[in-house]
Parts: sequence; structure tokens; C-alpha cells
Amino acid sequence: MPIAIDQAFPPTPSFTEKDIPDLTGKVAIVTGSSSGVGFQSATILYSKNATVYLAARSSDKAAKAITAIKNSAECAGSLGTLKFLSLDLSDLGSIKASAQEVLRQETRLDILIHNAGVMRPPAGSKTNLGHDLEMGTNCLGPFTFNNLLLPLLKNTVASAPKDSVRVVWLSSVIAHGVVRGGFVFDDRTGTPAVLKDPMENYMQSKVGNVFLASEMARRMGEYGILSLSVNPGLMKTELQRHAAPVVSTIMGLVFKPPRYGAYSELFAALSPQITASQNGAFIIPWGRLGSIPPQIKRALLSKYEGGAGVAERFWDWCEKETAPYRCVKRGLQCVYIINPAPPPRNAPSRSTKHLQLRIRQLEELVNSLRNTEDKSPRVDLESESQHDLPEDAIASSLGKIHVGEAGMSYVSGAHWMALQDSIADLKDCLETEFSVNQPSRTSDAPALLIGLCPLNDKDGILELIPQKNVTDRLVSRFFNSMEPGVVILHAPTFQEEYNRFWGNQHDASLTWLSLLFSIMNLAIFSFRTEGELTSSMSNLEEREDEFRLQAAYCLIRDNYTKPSKYTIEALLLYGQTEYVRSPDAQYELWVVFGVAMRLAMRVGLHRDGSRYPGLSSFEVEMRRRIWSLMSQLDSLFSFQMGLPRMIHKGLSDTKLPRNLLDSDFNEQTTTLPPSRPDTDFTAVSYLIAKGRIASVFGLIADHVNSTLPGSYQDTVQLDRQLNEAYAAVPSNLQFRGVDQSVTELPVIIIGRYNLDILYQKARCVLHRNYLHDGRSDTRGQIGDGDVYSKEELFSTLYTSRQIWSKYKDNSVEALQAWRAITVMLQKLDSSTATTTQTTDSHHISSKGKQDADVEMQFTSPQIGLESSLYSPPPANLPDFGNSMSSMTRVPEDFMMDSNIWDFSSNIDWLQWDAENAKFFDMTGSRAAMVSFTSTLLAVTTVVGALAFPTQVGPRSENEIEARSTPNQQGQSGGYFYQFWSEGGGDVTYTNGAGGEYSVTWQNVDDFTAGKGWQQATGRAITFSGTFNPGTNGYLAVYTWSGIGETYILENFGSYNPGSGGTLIGSLSSDGGTYDVYRVYRSATYVQYWSIRREKRTSGTVTTSNHYNWYNAHGLPFNPSTNATYQIVSTEGFGSSGSATITVGESSPSASSFNSTASTTNTAITTMTGTLQRLRHWGYCSGVS
Repeated sequence: MPIAIDQAFPPTPSFTEKDIPDLTGKVAIVTGSSSGVGFQSATILYSKNATVYLAARSSDKAAKAITAIKNSAECAGSLGTLKFLSLDLSDLGSIKASAQEVLRQETRLDILIHNAGVMRPPAGSKTNLGHDLEMGTNCLGPFTFNNLLLPLLKNTVASAPKDSVRVVWLSSVIAHGVVRGGFVFDDRTGTPAVLKDPMENYMQSKVGNVFLASEMARRMGEYGILSLSVNPGLMKTELQRHAAPVVSTIMGLVFKPPRYGAYSELFAALSPQITASQNGAFIIPWGRLGSIPPQIKRALLSKYEGGAGVAERFWDWCEKETAPYRCVKRGLQCVYIINPAPPPRNAPSRSTKHLQLRIRQLEELVNSLRNTEDKSPRVDLESESQHDLPEDAIASSLGKIHVGEAGMSYVSGAHWMALQDSIADLKDCLETEFSVNQPSRTSDAPALLIGLCPLNDKDGILELIPQKNVTDRLVSRFFNSMEPGVVILHAPTFQEEYNRFWGNQHDASLTWLSLLFSIMNLAIFSFRTEGELTSSMSNLEEREDEFRLQAAYCLIRDNYTKPSKYTIEALLLYGQTEYVRSPDAQYELWVVFGVAMRLAMRVGLHRDGSRYPGLSSFEVEMRRRIWSLMSQLDSLFSFQMGLPRMIHKGLSDTKLPRNLLDSDFNEQTTTLPPSRPDTDFTAVSYLIAKGRIASVFGLIADHVNSTLPGSYQDTVQLDRQLNEAYAAVPSNLQFRGVDQSVTELPVIIIGRYNLDILYQKARCVLHRNYLHDGRSDTRGQIGDGDVYSKEELFSTLYTSRQIWSKYKDNSVEALQAWRAITVMLQKLDSSTATTTQTTDSHHISSKGKQDADVEMQFTSPQIGLESSLYSPPPANLPDFGNSMSSMTRVPEDFMMDSNIWDFSSNIDWLQWDAENAKFFDMTGSRAAMVSFTSTLLAVTTVVGALAFPTQVGPRSENEIEARSTPNQQGQSGGYFYQFWSEGGGDVTYTNGAGGEYSVTWQNVDDFTAGKGWQQATGRAITFSGTFNPGTNGYLAVYTWSGIGETYILENFGSYNPGSGGTLIGSLSSDGGTYDVYRVYRSATYVQYWSIRREKRTSGTVTTSNHYNWYNAHGLPFNPSTNATYQIVSTEGFGSSGSATITVGESSPSASSFNSTASTTNTAITTMTGTLQRLRHWGYCSGVS
């Protein structure tokens, strides 16, 4: 109790009104300021010429307080302002009006002191909304008022001295007497408990003030706002008005006058001793930095920081409770819908009659469509246009956007969740999920994304590494495992670094330590999943998660956003530690991978290292390995998430790595040895083989996810590429049965299966959009010998269901797959649903003996439907033992899902995978995904939609659809012209004689237009004319290509586009100085801007001076060889203006179009843009 004693009997105040400077122009709000400490703080602030709001419930008391302050001697001659603000913190509904009054009158708020509160009211006192009066008045009310004023506080930071915008939360010395971790939540309701002891209840509310101050500092510190909690000291105020008479008398004898408490408050609000480094601090009487008791300190720390996370939980509770009362946008009242508690598992659906009706309607619709289809005339098989997808079909395949209270998310039409839109009416009735025994996780989100880490120094981090003999075993396990990350580390080099580490641990970088922690985590995972953790290693299982967190913390501490040696490798291995945490895919991991991908591009991994002499042969080869793995992950992971991939064709020229063992080269290698034969199995040979297939898979994903209509010829071409990639797989990795692989290494067998699964998956994704057309069109089908038989397909389905069943209790994805296949089998064998089939001694009647292996009962009393499905599995079905006993017994409520496959023929089968997610977690904590492989292949034929051949026949060249260019371009007056526009507004472009053109624009979103040449070279280009750019217009020599743009900017409006980029340097050319900026419009699309300091509307531009300078300073493309055109361009972005420009060339090059001038060079071509075209790569404005 020494801390409490120190605060109860503090030394003489060291910070008083004498230490406070003039506050003219400052605005302060003090709640509860009509008396007590708040009154004293308001008096001192006003005496220093501040504008002070006295926020209080009673207008009469406030008026008396204002009069008393103004009449006080210390305030004589004050130039400040006193204002009354009606504020009742116990009434959340009224607080918004109070905040709006401040927002209406003020443009700044420098100091906000949450001084008001209540102590020990009569037992059972509640706010008008039913909250405990102390918790509501002391915490929820101030929290609401504070958040409503946050915009004003943030706005003040820009014009206020650093660290001067502050929020003060009044706590108490009594908070030091708390027990039970500093705070008590009611486990039943998840709300702060109302404690029986009135003093404990008051303590809890005062700890809540400390929590709010600390959490605000953590969440708002980046905006420059300081948040502090204060124990004002022991004073006699109206706060104790509910205390017993005897207690009140004792307080009067011991407690200090309120002025002393004001010193504590104002020290927090104004003392220059407090800076951002003390944000969140606890201030003690009479103005000192104090310490926090251990039980509260642990509660303040999040779980990621090794704490209890209680403060974070309390803040979140306050946000939830006050949400309906904190909206001030446009003065509209927000209505918040609180989600009801989920019904019990055995509860009937909320609308069983509606569900039954919808199912019947769907069944009638399916039967009607089937009958219509049977009676329809045969399709003309000579017509090939049916293979192309019409635009309306494409529109229905563009995916799904989920909008919810937690946010918005998108999945493509090829993703398995998108199909839910086709059964939207049923989805609301089918939300019930089986319970899945997910393993407990310390945190749902990857630690890297949270961005918080403990304040350990390097010594503390090194102490977490096990003894060398243990670490040796873990490292060895990793490098001898089948983990994909092994290939991106050169084992001999890592061994040397590992040896040096044990010689001098402090020399190791934090990024290298992150690698080591990830390696140990993955090794423990390997031991654990294989059941090989011995008793001597049992304690390591408990440290698995700790090693993962440390891998993230080391990356954060080493500022991974500025890549250094091993940063990309460490990010990938860390991502793998997150990946293995859950049996289901994680959306958050895709975000982590996206970070790694962009940093990889930042260090140029997408460009082949052989182009750069500064890289050694060793570095070139290892970069290829890393990029090859990342390219594969990008295609597969992005598709799994239902989102576009990040690497597109043409954006990378990095070659595949060579098939080399790690022992074939090292850091001293000057020339790489030739690649080993493909049949020499190495970890890299598998990477190469998979890379070829994954590359085509990425193109397939682009094709099926495209928002533009595609032709069947594109599908045929991709099918051909896929087959070629699979045929190129080395013979030792070609698929063969297990019985033909008994002498093979397990890693080779697994590799074969993985490659074949990827190949089959790619085929299914590519062709499934044509499932329905295949019913009536035999084109592309070949002999029966190349088509899977019905028996084979049924066997595949049963096998798949059994495999998924083994994992469905621990995986949402496996559960959904099992459910979908079960329903599929019911539909495919519906003719046997209510009959007896017993043609094999292995099978029995569904009405006879109980054989759980082959009987499935579907009963749904909620909707009045009953059926029994008997689906005999093939006789040669693999034996799964007793595990089958429970996997085919379907829960009663599952029958509702059996109708999900009754679709009309116009359903987009691109969205096959969609149904298997019943709902999407809008927080991103789980995006359940199932990738069917053999199952898809089986059902493709079973449903009769398409007899899926092993090869697809070629189509006529006439099937290739012409694609219009997004630009209007051509020849005029002997010059190439280009005109492009996008968005709203009006723009008119006119071609004049020779090199002249004119353009006017009004409120245009974006356009570019001009004349020049279709080949970019080192010309001496002349230009002259008039140019009115408005606020944002450019006159420039401009080149464009698919990988970058260049601007030699001669004139522009008030906005300088270089402000959005990085200044590279400057060059002198054509009588002026140009500042050169580099602007990244994406991770790979770059702009180079030469911006002339002296604006002009006429002159000569020697482009070779600029292009040579760009190439010497790292421009990743050459305009002379890559650019699609070179024009003197006028561009407008979000502006209005006009220009008339004449283009010429002082020394025409051979590539100039002047040599092929048209005889109609005087013709005038006028084009008025509707501004709705597609934009080429990147923006041309300074705002991304």
C-alpha cells in the first residue's frame, strides 16, 4: 500500500497557476465544473485567457459558478470567455446535442477534462438506459462525449503546438485498492459486473477511467492527441454527497481543498513535462507522473503484449453500448439493430412455412424447366457461337459483394461462396451450422497485422531461444521436412549463419531471428502432427505459439516495410506459421501474403536478376526460387480467396530457377552450373513443375474472373496450354498409382499427387462455365474411352465423401465439402431414395438392418419433409474402418440443404464452389473455402452437363472476338493521334491540319489527348500554342505502355503531380531544369515525371536527354522499345480548361509518321467523349 499512501499524502504542489502560460485562443471543456475540482480548473483556465465551457447538468448552478469566476480577484482583467454547456452524462441520449453545440460554435478544442462523476449513490441507482449509475456516469457518458468531439480534437492538432491537444480522465487513488485483475466482467452477459460492495463498484468505474485513457492513447496517439488519467488527490467535494454523515465528517478533516485537485488535472492538461512518450500515463497528486499497480498494468496490456487485454475489452464494450448515441453525421439519427441471440440448435427455423413454400416453388420451377428443355428443339450443332458466353451471363458471374455491419468484402464469380445469391431466399433459413471443434487460438488475426509487440530488448528475445541441442534438432527437422519454405533457404549458407549465431548471438539481425523462430515453430508443428514429440520435448508444444509470435515481433521491430536481407523469406515463413494454425484457410493470411508480395516487388524480385550486374549468381538464383514460390502462391491463394491475383502476365520477367541441389552452388559461385536433368528429383524440380502448371492456372483464373465477355477459343487455348504444362512434368513426377510407387520416397509420391490435383482443378475451373451447354452440344466430346464412366465417378464421389468426413469435425471447409457431396449423392441417386436395393452382399436394404455405413436418414420435422436415401457405395471402395459409422448419418436439420442443388439451367456453374459456405465472416476472421478436385471432375459428367473429354477440340478462328481498344486513335495530318476519356464531365477533342489539335473540357474526371508518333524515340519535338490548364491540367510529352508511363511536363495547373511521388534528382535540358519524380501507381506500374521548373507553352523537347537519364536511374522499362505511342498530350483531371497545340519535329526520325502523311491531312475529326471508357494502367493525377 505504499503507492496509495504516497498519493494520499503528497508533497507540496510543484505545478500551480503560476506555471501556466497565457492561453489566449485556446478552447477548453471541463465537465462537472459548477463546483469542486472542476470549478477550480475552469477558474484557472479562464484566468489565463482561455475560452472555457462549463459543462454541467444544472443551468442555475452553472450561472452562479460563471458569476463567481468572473468576480474572483484572480480573474480580474481576463480576456477569456466563459460559456455554459448543458451536459448530463447519465443520459446518453442527450449527450449528442451537447457535443453538436460545441461543434457548431468552435473550430478547435485544445483541452477536454472529464472531471464529472458520481460516487456511491444509493444502492441500485441506474441511468435512464438501465446502466449502473456509477459506470454510466463515470465511464459511458464521458466516452460518448469524448468520441463525439474527436473530429474537433483531431482538427486542432494541425494548428496547435506539438503534444498540446490533450484529454484528461479523472480517476482516483481508490483505484489502487482493486482486486481480481483490476476489473470484473460478468461472464454471463459479457458486461462489467455490478458489485455488491458499493466501494468496489466505485473502484471499478475509476479503473474504467484509467482503461479509457490508456486505450485512447493507444488508438488515437497517431493523431497527435495525448490522453491521460489523473488521481486528483483526496479532497472535499460534492462527489461525496452520498457518503454517510460520519464518513463525510472525517473527509472534511483530512481532505484538501479542491484547488489542489485542480493542480493535478491541469498538470495533465498543460504541463510541458508531458510529451508523446508519456501518452496514456497516470498522473498523481499534486501533479506528478505516477506508477500503476501491477494488477492494473497487466489489464492495460493487450494479449498480444502478454497482458490480460481487459482495457481493450472494456473500450470495445463502451463502443458497443454507446454506438447508437455517437452518430452526428449530417445531423441524422442512426438506428442500430442489435443481433438477437442465436436460437438453440434444435429450435425450428424462424420461418418454416416460408421455407417449405420456397422449396416447393423451386421444385416446381425445376420440373417446369426440365419439361420445357425436353420439348425444346435441338440446338444447331453447326452454330459455334453458343460456346461464347453472352455478356449477361458474364455479368451474373462477376462475383458477390457482402455488406454487413463489420464491413464489406468481395469474392469473384468463380469462388464457391458467390453461388449463395442464387438461393438468397433459402439462405436466411439455412444459417444453422454444425458445431466444429476448432482448436483454440491465441488470436484470430496474425500478430504481424496487429502491429503490437512486447517491449523486450534483444536480450529478452534471445532468452526465448531454447538450448542449442534442442534448437539443433528443430532446425534439422525443418530442413528435412516437406515444408514449401525449405526451398527458399540455401541450406549450406544457413548452416554457416547458424554456426556464427551460436558464436555471437547479438550479431544476428532481428529479421534472421524471425527466420529462426518460424523454423522452430514449423518444426514443432511437424513433430506434433506426426505424433513424434517425445516426453523430453513435451514442453516445446507449449512454445509453438510463442515462437510464431516472436517471428512476427522480430519483423515488426526490424521495420519489415523497409526490406533488408531475408525480409521476404522471413515474411513467407512467418506466413506459413500462420497457415498451419488452422485446418481452414484464413483471409488474414492472404493480407500477410499481399504485404510480402508488394515488398518483393519493391526489391525487384519480379525482374530477373541476370539483368543487374550488381547481383551475384547466387543471389540471382535464390531470387528466382523465391519469386517462383510467390507466383504459385499468388495464383492459388488468390483464387482460393475468390479475389484477383496480384501478379499478371507481362509484369514479371523472372525466369524459373535451375534444377540444382543446394550443394551445387554457394555464395562464392561466379557462374551457375548447368541445370540438372528434369528427372533428377530435387526440391526445385518439383517447384519448377508446379510453377508451370500454376502459371497457366493463374491465366485460367484471370479468364473465368474477367468482367469482359470471353470467347470459347480462349478456353480452348488455355486448355491447350494447361495440357502442355502438364505434359512437361518430368517423368519421375508424372502421376502413377500408389501400388506403382512402393519403392519411392514419400516426398515424391506427395509431389505427384499435388501436381495432378492442381492439373485436374485447373481443368474443372476452366470448363465448368460450359456445363449446361454440354448437354445439347457434343462438339468437343470424343470417344467413350476418353470419358470417365459412371461407376468411376460414383466411386470418386463416395471416396471424396469419406475423406472429407474424416476431417469434418475439426474443419469448417471439410464439413461443407462433406455436406455438399452428401446432398449431391442424394440427388444423383434419388430414384432409390424410398426403395430397397440389395444386389450385392455388401449392401442391405435401407428399410432393413441398421448399417450406418450405407444408410442416410433425412428427416426434417421443421418443414414436414421426410425421406430416406440408400446410396450403395462401390464394392471396391477403400476401407475406412469404423470411422464410417458416423459419417453418413445426417443431422435432422440437414435435409433443408438437400434442395440447394435443384437449380434451373441458367445458374452460373462458374460459381459451383459457392454453396459450401453458409455465411461469410465479415470480419475476415474466416473465409471458409473448399477446393474440390476429384469431386468436381466426377460431378462434371454425372450431372450430364458435359461429357468432359481428356482433350478439347479446336474451334474455328472465326470464334475469336474482336476487342475494341479503350482509346480513339489513328492518323491525322501525318501524325498519330490518341484520345481517351473516363468518368463524368464533357470533353471535345478536334484534330486540326498537320500537327495541330485542340481540346476543351468542362468538369471532366480524366482524359488525355494529343498528337505525335506511334513509335517512341529520341526525338527533338517542337510544340507551340495556348494552354489553359485550370486547377489540374498537364501539357507534356507523354508515352504509355503496359508497364509504365513517362511525362516530360512543360506546363501544368496549380497542382504539381510530383508531390505524390519520390524526387529522384534533376536534369538540365532545352534551356531549363527538370525535377524528376518517380510515382508508383501499383507495386509494379511506375511513372517517371520530368517536371520543368519554368513553365512554358512552346519550345523544343529533346526526349533522348530524359530517356537516357531515366535508364541511368533505374527506370524498369525503355520508352523507345516498350511504349505504345509518344504524343504531345493535353490531360485534364478533375478540372475544366482548354488547349490548342501544334506538334512538330525539328529533326524528324525515320520512324516519324510525317513520311506517310495522308492526302486528307486537312480533314477535321471531332470527337466528343462521353467519358465512360476504360482507363489504361494507372492514374495520371497526383492522387492515387
